Amino acid sequence: MPGIFNFPYLKLKSILTVSEQPQQLGANHHYQQAQTYLLLYIKSGQVILEGPSNYIINPNELLIVPTDKQVNFAASVPETIALHLIFQAESTALNDLSYHTFSIADDTLLTQISQESQEIAILRSRKPEIAHDVEIGEFFTVSCALLYADVTRLLLTLSEQTIKTRLPESVITEQPSPDRSLITTKQQLAYSKTISGTLYKNLLINQIITYMHQNLDQALTIDLIAQEFLVGSANLKKIFKQETGTSIMTYFKTIKMDTAKEWLAGHQKSITEIANQLGFSSSHHFSTAFKKSTGLSPTDYYKRLIAIK
Repeated sequence: MPGIFNFPYLKLKSILTVSEQPQQLGANHHYQQAQTYLLLYIKSGQVILEGPSNYIINPNELLIVPTDKQVNFAASVPETIALHLIFQAESTALNDLSYHTFSIADDTLLTQISQESQEIAILRSRKPEIAHDVEIGEFFTVSCALLYADVTRLLLTLSEQTIKTRLPESVITEQPSPDRSLITTKQQLAYSKTISGTLYKNLLINQIITYMHQNLDQALTIDLIAQEFLVGSANLKKIFKQETGTSIMTYFKTIKMDTAKEWLAGHQKSITEIANQLGFSSSHHFSTAFKKSTGLSPTDYYKRLIAIK
């Protein structure tokens, strides 16, 4: 799910995973993905995280680490419960937030994020119903928007705490900061409804484009995408064409061809590997599609790049 609450200071692009569950002793979790972050909050027990540096995370502590290099975490004591959130965002503030352990005095917002994620998962399990029910589909969209708003709020609050440690005392007033947890779900929902038309379209298109990038190896169809994003096929085609100016499957094919060009230019993958990773049944089918798109076979395209260099 890509984000729509993209402030210039912090652009939350995508929430890939939100999971709160007991951690079994001896069960090691590992994750690695470029331009992605892992947020780990310990509700009870203790977790050891291994990566470029090692950390022991205790109850009511939160840690954010980039996952460009593999990170591993596991419970070190029984009855450990952890919330982990994997997300993609753009902000220089993330450099300050990374590898810094935060003590969380009030985990209301984290609990709310976990609950919202569970509600979204339940809605996703009702795809056949949602595909034919505009109101439930809109409720799903608003639920996603609330999740993004709360994760954005969490990251901005942590950033605020970090910045305050660098400010002179004369700048920081004695008055307590407003309690952001008092901003209720009803208030957020009321706001979201006032912009639901634009909200729905922006969120839906962003979600689909990110989903395409994450599933380049799949033979996606309009029906499959419609089921994944809880919207009717006809409505999906109409909205996507209105927002992007092209059909949904043409857009997906363009992403695949642009990715193929990047991989050919990098000379890091063979034509067979590119064909497999872009969901083609054979290198021949890939070469045919590539030539139809560019006017050149993959081999000739690469030779032209070399000649230009």
